Amino acid sequence: MSGKFVNTIIKQLKLEENLSSEINLFLLNVSFYRIAPYVDFISKNKETFEYIKEKTNGIISNEWEAVVYLYRYNIKLSISIYPYIFLLETILKTRINNKLTEKYTDYWFRDEALFLKAYEITNATDLSIYNKYKNIDITEQVENNIYEDYYLINDQLERLEKDKLSNNKIKTKIQYIKKCGYIYRGKQEALINNSAITCMDFVENKVMLGYWLSILSIKNLWENSEGVFLKNIFSKLPEPITKKVINKKLESIRILRNKIAHHAQIVGKNHIKNTREEKVSLIDVYKDMKDIFEYLDVNLDGNFEIMELKCNKHLNCSKRSFEILYDELAQIHEYEILPAKTERKISLIEMKEVESSNMKKLGYDEKERIFQVEFNKGEIYQYYNVPNFLYEKIKSNEVKSKGKFFIKNIRDNFKYKKIN
Repeated sequence: MSGKFVNTIIKQLKLEENLSSEINLFLLNVSFYRIAPYVDFISKNKETFEYIKEKTNGIISNEWEAVVYLYRYNIKLSISIYPYIFLLETILKTRINNKLTEKYTDYWFRDEALFLKAYEITNATDLSIYNKYKNIDITEQVENNIYEDYYLINDQLERLEKDKLSNNKIKTKIQYIKKCGYIYRGKQEALINNSAITCMDFVENKVMLGYWLSILSIKNLWENSEGVFLKNIFSKLPEPITKKVINKKLESIRILRNKIAHHAQIVGKNHIKNTREEKVSLIDVYKDMKDIFEYLDVNLDGNFEIMELKCNKHLNCSKRSFEILYDELAQIHEYEILPAKTERKISLIEMKEVESSNMKKLGYDEKERIFQVEFNKGEIYQYYNVPNFLYEKIKSNEVKSKGKFFIKNIRDNFKYKKIN
């Protein structure tokens, strides 16, 4: 199998055949799928090789060495920033837990009624729909089912055409049910193997950062009349900064955290997104993180210890800091913010049907490197500069959940356009 990947790399980078043994040796230790994004990056940005060659005083002598250099650089960047993400996550979880414990005791996370009340899920209709869907991942299809349930259950919604606000109210309720269900599932997953779990175990080990950010986003826990002000954990929060701004910054940090945890590419790519429309550069996420530390009144110039990382004001902990590493290859990072050079001419690609719960057909233009997908509702999207191996992978029988593979490897990583 590695021979096939070696040939793919040689062909894509237009390398000499005598490099095959060197590439093969590397692939014995590093998965092709880990190195592929950097092969793709160097092949599309030939000037990057010359830039790296110049920066290393000629130590890097060919495109393959530039790929490995970029791969290792990505690891260094990830290592330099992750301890601070870990510290931020620990502080947030601990402070949220402490605030909720003050009001609702050590067992607040077992109290489903607390979150139902916080999300204002109070009437019989909302409760019945919540109970029906709380253990299910809310996909687009499930969300449509919830809409239908509201239309059937609530007679007042017959006036929708006259009352435009009703539709917005339904959307709000669905968002509440989605978030409340997510919190409930997170709690259940934490308790499933240990019904005697302690509050500290729960905070430290059992739930991902997204769980805590969901709690932080609840309006009635952020600020209310009962004295539970999660807003107060940000003791140096400037007056103009709102909950929405805080949530937006934290969501970018969460996405970066997950990408680093999965060894994903974080350099030279406009890939960190708060929404499907908005793209955030790596340096902007780093600045967001510094802002959050400032709002939390945490002085990173003082003494702190995270895992193996120890810092105090008497030691030079910033020798290989994120800022220094980032500046070392400044030109590469420009790719994070450069707009597309030209508008693509849209042409439909021949597609074949695929077995998937949300996708109907897939197609690929090998010459233009365009991945095309038709969803079950008939919408067609094109994704640009997608490597051929991703298309071959998603259409193979090896990938059981094509929807999950598409979201993780294509949807959130490439520029796209809706064409139908």
